[in-house]
Amino acid sequence: MRAWMDLIHSQTVEELQHARQHLYNVYGVKNLALMSYLEQHWLVFEFSVVRLWINRYMHFGNTVTSRTEGAHARLKDTLQVSTGDLLTVITRVTQLLEGQV
Repeated sequence: MRAWMDLIHSQTVEELQHARQHLYNVYGVKNLALMSYLEQHWLVFEFSVVRLWINRYMHFGNTVTSRTEGAHARLKDTLQVSTGDLLTVITRVTQLLEGQV
């Protein structure tokens, strides 16, 4: 999984080439079905999923396709843990909402 994450987080062409080769070295020999799936369903959209290509366009940090997904990610990041008490949740959500004004 780390090899895939390195690939999609590549920020230069050289990093992308290295990460792609590393992915093939790690999974290519052992799992041809996985590599076939990645090539047919994900790597054909390389310009939409690899940070190198995504960061060429201004997106103000919004890299998801839905405002709801973005809001949910921001909320999860703000809450940090799923076991907080109600007061902590209310405080952090209030801070989040006030910070967006």
